[in-house]
Amino acid sequence: MIKNVSIKTILLFLFLFINQQLLAGDLWVTAYLPSWELNMGSGTPANYGQLPVQNIDWNAFTHIIVFAAGPTSTGGLEYGNLLPARQKPFNDIAHSKGKPVLLALGGAGNTVWSSACSPTNRLTFLKNVLAVLDGQQYD
Repeated sequence: MIKNVSIKTILLFLFLFINQQLLAGDLWVTAYLPSWELNMGSGTPANYGQLPVQNIDWNAFTHIIVFAAGPTSTGGLEYGNLLPARQKPFNDIAHSKGKPVLLALGGAGNTVWSSACSPTNRLTFLKNVLAVLDGQQYD
């Protein structure tokens, strides 16, 4: 049993571990992008966000999570301002920068999860999620 391990020893270990991960390129750094902040530029629906896609620092992270899609009570998906017309164009840009794109499922005030995931709707919900992940080329 190890006794009297100092804080300095623990911090040194963490520093060396993190440094090794950085040098190996294995560190996962996630960016979180709420869809209402994204501005894809003219000609794309729902472009009222404060962050133009060309201003994203693609070198600052390894993965990006786009928020969000939510379930409907029957197992469908709703997107709010993450319109399907915005999803694939954004994902194409992210992929061209070598960044995997993950889709967050959720949202404040969404109260239909139990219905969407019920035995009656579960298969429909999963099929819809998989269809969006595949069709819009999420990772």
